[in-house]
Amino acid sequence: MNDSKTMKPKKNHKIIYSLKLAGYLMYHGCRLIRTEPDIENPRLNNFVFYDDDKVDMYMKQFYHEEETAKNENENLHSRKNRRTVQGMAQ
Repeated sequence: MNDSKTMKPKKNHKIIYSLKLAGYLMYHGCRLIRTEPDIENPRLNNFVFYDDDKVDMYMKQFYHEEETAKNENENLHSRKNRRTVQGMAQ
């Protein structure tokens, strides 16, 4: 019996759960095969891509850019907080 809950993606497919990442991959030319509703939360979609070196490369690049942006944002907030505390001390 093929229950959709137990079906695994084909070996040459990669399922992406993030709309932001899926958009990033498509923007960089990765081929979307299909979308399907998420089994656990049908309000969400899963994005199925061909699993190739291009997808892997852009996923690494995406996560690197996200981490860099997060660190820059944290540094910006810590500098603002230091200035606010210094201004209060004067």
